[in-house]
Amino acid sequence: MDKQGEIVAEGKAKHTKEAIQSFFAGISSSRIRMAIEACGIWRGVYRLLTELGYEVLLASPLKTHQIAAKKKTDKVDSKTLADLLRTGYLPEVYIPSEDVMNLRDIARHRARLVSSFTHLLSSDGISLVNIIFSIILSQSLPLPNKVHHSS
Repeated sequence: MDKQGEIVAEGKAKHTKEAIQSFFAGISSSRIRMAIEACGIWRGVYRLLTELGYEVLLASPLKTHQIAAKKKTDKVDSKTLADLLRTGYLPEVYIPSEDVMNLRDIARHRARLVSSFTHLLSSDGISLVNIIFSIILSQSLPLPNKVHHSS
């Protein structure tokens, strides 16, 4: 979309690295700004497009949905994002550095593991001692003579 709001190019690309690279192969990255909506695949798409030299902004799907038309299709969404970007009203989302995103992923995975483990320990009277004993027995290891645990 140009500065006057006229669509200068449009098309579809599959959600693969090769398809996206092929789609943008003939489009110069100089002076091109684009917006993508924060969704499940945004990080990979963002990384690829910035590596290709494009300036990419991330839009809040919640705020975009509040502004956008009731009819949600990829074509309508892309035009809405382009219009919002062109007019300076794109509801941007902060994009942290790659290091910060990786640390957030680690923290998220740890929280999920702790939650799963806590649920496992608290369900149906299963205790940590029982879990450890079942692991020891399944590996045919000798059981300890004494088990010290606090109640």
